[in-house]
Amino acid sequence: MLDFGLASEREIREELSRRLRAQRLAKGLGQAELAKDAGIGVATLQRLEAGQGATLENFLHLVI
Repeated sequence: MLDFGLASEREIREELSRRLRAQRLAKGLGQAELAKDAGIGVATLQRLEAGQGATLENFLHLVI
């Protein structure tokens, strides 16, 4: 497990992206379904799962 206190921003972003995708798949959700439920676009979700250009606001839409 990643120690967030010692990790770089890039490492944290990559770990959160991996966890997000793993949780989505574990719940049997497709990207389109999760994006719709979270009120974000599919492209935004794809960027979040890829660890690219994610905003905290969009990430929070998914986890809250």
